[in-house]
Amino acid sequence: CALEDSMIHNSAIHTTYRSWLHAIKRNFGGIVEMDVSDIFRECFTGLDDTKIGPLSTPTELIRVSIERHLSTYSYNGNLIFERSRYLLLLTENLVALDIISQSQIVSNKSKIIFGSSFPLDKESFNICHYINDIKRYMETGEVVILTNLSNLYESLYEIMNQSYYSLLGKYWVSIGIGSHRVECPVDPKFRLVVIADKNTVSDEFPPPLINRLEKHILTVSTLQTDNPIFEEIVNKLSNWINDFTTVDTQEGPIRYREDECFVGLQEDTTALVIYSTMSLLGFNCIDESNANKILEESKLRILRLATPDSILRLRKSRLNYESEFVSKNYFSFKLSSLADYLIESFRIQPADTQSLNQSFITTRSSLLTTNDISELTNDLKEAMELSNVRFDFVIQNIFLNQFNTEKEFVSTIKSDIYSHRLDCNTKVIILIQCEEGNTNCDVISCAKFKIVEIVNELKRCVNSNFSFIFIVRLLVTEHKSRFAGFCGLEWDSVHIDELRQPHYNLLPPLNIAFNLTVAEVFDYKFPVMLGLGEENSFKKTRLQRCVQTVVSNSTTDRGPRRVELLSMIVSNPEYS
Repeated sequence: CALEDSMIHNSAIHTTYRSWLHAIKRNFGGIVEMDVSDIFRECFTGLDDTKIGPLSTPTELIRVSIERHLSTYSYNGNLIFERSRYLLLLTENLVALDIISQSQIVSNKSKIIFGSSFPLDKESFNICHYINDIKRYMETGEVVILTNLSNLYESLYEIMNQSYYSLLGKYWVSIGIGSHRVECPVDPKFRLVVIADKNTVSDEFPPPLINRLEKHILTVSTLQTDNPIFEEIVNKLSNWINDFTTVDTQEGPIRYREDECFVGLQEDTTALVIYSTMSLLGFNCIDESNANKILEESKLRILRLATPDSILRLRKSRLNYESEFVSKNYFSFKLSSLADYLIESFRIQPADTQSLNQSFITTRSSLLTTNDISELTNDLKEAMELSNVRFDFVIQNIFLNQFNTEKEFVSTIKSDIYSHRLDCNTKVIILIQCEEGNTNCDVISCAKFKIVEIVNELKRCVNSNFSFIFIVRLLVTEHKSRFAGFCGLEWDSVHIDELRQPHYNLLPPLNIAFNLTVAEVFDYKFPVMLGLGEENSFKKTRLQRCVQTVVSNSTTDRGPRRVELLSMIVSNPEYS
C-alpha cells in the first residue's frame, strides 16, 4: 500500500517519530474532522523524536509531493527520492490559490488552469480545450494546478492513477473524453495539483476520484498551525468581531450574523485578513514585536467590509467602549458612495501617475445605469476641480451577466484596454458590475482570476494606468451565503451600501445622519440648492422615495396596494 511504500523509503534513513508522522500525514491527510496522527500516536511512543527526518508542516508536505523528482534529504551521501500520488488541496473559497502564490510553495512558473463558470463554457468543446492544455504541459514536465474543473476530472482518471507505460524511452498515458482516447507522452517531472473547496469535495466529488489523490487541507489557519502568536491574533480578532456583532438589550443579548455586519465574512476570513496584512506591511512572519500592529491594521481592513447599520449599532454593542474610535475610522474610509471612494483613492494615489489598481466592491443598492455613470463622471470632475487636481480619465462600464463565455468577457476587457493603452496620461476606470452575487459566486471567481491575469500582463508594459473595479450587488438573505467579500492581498475589498451620492436619495450623508434623530434626518437641509425648489427641506420627496424600498421588504401579496396607498398619502397636499 502507499503507506508501506512511504515507510520503505523513510526507513532508508531511520524509523523515527518524524518519519512515521510524515508518512501518516502524507497518506491519510485531508480529513477535516480530525488529525489522523492522533490515531497513530500510541504507536510512536517507542520512537526517537530527536533524530532527523522530514518535516510534516502543511507547506512541507505539499512541497515534497510536488517536487518528487528532487531529493528531499540525503543519508550517507545517497540521495533519497520519494514516490507519491498527485495532490488534492482542500480549501475554503479557493483561498489556496492566494496562499500558493504568496508562500511560493510551488514555482512561479507553474501553470494554473481555472475552469470557466460562464453559462456556455460547460460544453464538450471547452473540455477539449482544457485537455489540450494539459497534454502540452504533461509533455514539457510542468506543474499544473487545476481548479473549478469538476466536469473534467473524469477524463483524467488514467493520469491521476499514474497508469503510465514505457515505450521508446518515454512514458505514455491514455487521455480523452468518453470513447475517444489518444496516447500522450508524459515527462517524469510532470505534477498535477487539484484545488477544490472542501465542501464541494465532500458533496460532489466521487470517492474513486478522491482516493486517487494525496489529500491535504490548505487554508490560512492550517498554514500557521505551528505559530501560537498567529493563533492568538486570530482569536483576538474573532473576539473583536463577536463584540462588534453582539448587542445587549433588556431582554438579553442579540447576536447578528457576522456576514450581516461584515459583508461576505467567511470562516477563514479572519485568518486570511491577518495573513494578507502581514504581506501588506512587509512582514515575513508574525512575532511579539509586530503582532499588535498587524492586529490593529487587520481590524481596519475588515472594518472596510462593515455595513452602515452595524456602525450605527456600535454604541449599543459590546464594543461600545471603542465605538467612537471605530466609527471615526470607518467614516475616514469615505465609503458613503462610489464617487467618494474613488476620490479618496485618487487622493491617496494620484490618478495621473501610472498605476494598476484592483477594487472589489459589494453593495446592497441597484447597479449603476448609463445616467448614473454620467453623474459619477461629473461628480469626479467637480471634486478634482475643488482639489486642484488636473488629469483626464474615462469610465468604461460592462455587466458581467451579459457574457455567455469567458472568451467574450476577456475580449471585451482587452478591447477596452487596447483602445487606451497608448494614452498613459488618461486614467481608465473599468467598472465590472454583477447582479445577484449570492448565486454567481463561481462566475465572479472566474472573472476575478482573469482580471488578475490581465493585470499581470499589463505590469510588463511600460504604460499602464488602469483601475479595475468589480461591483457586486448582494441580496439580503436569511441564511449565510458562501459568497466571500474579502479577496486577499491583490484586491482592495470594501462594502459601499449605496453607490450613488447621498443627495440622489435626498438623504444626509451617513456621517451626519449618525448623530441625528429620525425626524431630523427628514428635516435635513442640504448646504446647496439641488434645483428642486427654493426650499432646502425635501421631506415629502424623501418619504416618496423611501416608500417602495420599505414596502419591498414585505413578504405579503399586498405590496403593490401598499405602495399605491402610501404614495397617495404622502402626495396629498394636506400632508404636513
